[in-house]
Amino acid sequence: MLAQLIAISSAAFTAIFAILIRKGLTNSNPTSALLITTLIVMSGFWVLAAPAFSEVSLSTLAISAFVADGVLATAVANLLFFKSIERVGAGVSMSAVGSQSLFAALLAIILLQEELTLLLLLGTISVVVGIAILSEGGRRHNWRKRDLLFPLAAAVLLGSASIFKKVGMSEIGSPIIGSAINSGAAFLVIMAYLALGRKKNELQMSRTSVKFFCLAGMFQLAMILSQFGAVWLGKVVAVAPLINTSPLFTLILSSLFLREVERITPRIVIGAVLIVAGATLVVL
Repeated sequence: MLAQLIAISSAAFTAIFAILIRKGLTNSNPTSALLITTLIVMSGFWVLAAPAFSEVSLSTLAISAFVADGVLATAVANLLFFKSIERVGAGVSMSAVGSQSLFAALLAIILLQEELTLLLLLGTISVVVGIAILSEGGRRHNWRKRDLLFPLAAAVLLGSASIFKKVGMSEIGSPIIGSAINSGAAFLVIMAYLALGRKKNELQMSRTSVKFFCLAGMFQLAMILSQFGAVWLGKVVAVAPLINTSPLFTLILSSLFLREVERITPRIVIGAVLIVAGATLVVL
């Protein structure tokens, strides 16, 4: 029961994270959001991981895998996700990104030769139909179908990064150390992008936006830790479906706290439910 409660908490933390990002973007931009949230997450994981580094033997393969995971997921995918929130809103973005488990499963079949099951096939159909319904929802809003490419690209990268995460975890078995390497690599990539690309002028730091992004980073850290805790305490088949409900929490919170900037329609809700159902079937 505790594992299920933690899994539900993780879904709620994910939704709050998305809402806070949307609030912060009102007076800022995705690059600023990425820098601050990654700094918060990195700081938290390095504090937690520092005592354990001396007790773990890190192979070149493990480090490379977590660095690749950090670049793809924490840096690039999060930037695309934040751009998506800016364009189509938190509710639609979280729903589309929720399809990441499908892409992870498909890549596992292609790269790791895992088995194609009936549940995966049904899940794929559900996710595809859900995304199609979401894309039609943009007609009554100020975004276009092609704007959905941002969250879908983020979902593909997150699904791809999960392969590297799996490789890294098989080498060291410590999600905390893996996340420390992941977030550290992502932060270095972001800083290199800003410095070498002379993009410092892209940063927009108002007091209000920094406050929202710092809070978002804290909830992102809590989200990741609670996911680790849920999987550690319970079975994946029991907690993964609950973790995957984050898009539904996001839609509820969007209707409560983002009424002035987002409109949640029945079509968007139906699309989100189908994607959540499909993602759940994939991990069962």
